[in-house]
Amino acid sequence: MNNTQALQGLKKEYHAVPIPKGLDAAIARGLEDGRAVTAVGTPQPSRTNNQWLSQVAAALIIVSVLFTVSINLFPTFADALVDIPLLGDLVKVLRFTEGRASGGDITDGANVKEMIGRETDQGQEIIIHFDGDSQATFPGYYDIRYSDNPSTLSFTISGVRMLSAQKDYEAMKQLSLVKDVYTLITLDDSMVRFNIVFNEAVGYLVEERADPSALVVRVQEDPSQKTGTIYTVRSHSYPWGESFGILEEGFWKREDYRILKDSGGAFLYEFGSFATKDQALAHLADLSGQIDLQLITEERPADALPTNIPVDHNLVTQPEVEESQETEQEGQQEPGQAFSVSVTADGKQFYGVVTVGTDQLEIHNTDQGGALYGVYPYDQVTLRQTKGEASFVLVIEVGETTVRVSGVYGDFFEVLGGYTDFTK
Repeated sequence: MNNTQALQGLKKEYHAVPIPKGLDAAIARGLEDGRAVTAVGTPQPSRTNNQWLSQVAAALIIVSVLFTVSINLFPTFADALVDIPLLGDLVKVLRFTEGRASGGDITDGANVKEMIGRETDQGQEIIIHFDGDSQATFPGYYDIRYSDNPSTLSFTISGVRMLSAQKDYEAMKQLSLVKDVYTLITLDDSMVRFNIVFNEAVGYLVEERADPSALVVRVQEDPSQKTGTIYTVRSHSYPWGESFGILEEGFWKREDYRILKDSGGAFLYEFGSFATKDQALAHLADLSGQIDLQLITEERPADALPTNIPVDHNLVTQPEVEESQETEQEGQQEPGQAFSVSVTADGKQFYGVVTVGTDQLEIHNTDQGGALYGVYPYDQVTLRQTKGEASFVLVIEVGETTVRVSGVYGDFFEVLGGYTDFTK
């Protein structure tokens, strides 16, 4: 008998157990009997109480067995059983309807405290602990969405002011099924969002627990899900930052998109994936005029990350170099490499491209069609590398003027270091 047949049989047994309408009253009588034992010795149990308690015990045994088997059948189990009251700290197993589940309480000031990952005999677990209002059933209102291509669980937690669990992202990526964990830019100081992305298709189950408050994510490989080529409708790639978040304000009430990190570490909005290019093009046409954002289609393997397609692909493409041109020294990067970034200067923020030249940096404003914003000769500026929220930041100081370039990573500074010095 396979796991599915076993589960179905246990479900039939579970539903066949007559649960009396007076279950709470029976439990209360049982507690009274227990107190009576402590007070005056062993009472004579009535036949009626014996019947009630036998029925309650049978129901709890069936529930316990169902949950033991369920770990091997996450999606089926999560759809079949929901809001079943259990003993101990387990509050409920979330039921995902069309890939979405929610719960918790509306609170304020909570903290997503930590993430703990571990291997189990049936797969892997990620335990997400919360701190917050001790009077609330759960500190924060959560909304969780599952999506394929790649397999992703997206968490939105309202009533949260802190995300201390960011410190645990790298540790989570040590789990063999986890490809990445990252924060999503959110322009609401009482909400946090983050994605857990998996290396392959997974079956999943999510539990809400209390004392302490936690969400427990259990996953295992799901070989039944097919892979192949997909066609997506998406935006260009943008650096992580406020400017990217502002774009979302034009369509945040829609339910048909998600935010993903691409293969280059930048971010994008994706509005659906399809089996054929014609379907993707038809959806792109449907969205025309509904969303004030330039959208494109992309063909890629279903289990791959989206490709890094910068805001202005022409600007960030490295210019061709004459075959006769050689680098000044072995290992030095070719000059003229460009990087898509977010720029803050003169109290304004815009998307741009910074080009690393032999003697200077150039910044172009892609929000203004690639217009040249500024030229910064290395011998006339001070350059500093600092740590931003999700990437590095290059600080350019020219006299009393400061330009902050965010959305840059280690590869940028490797190139820059080939031509000039900068402080950290």
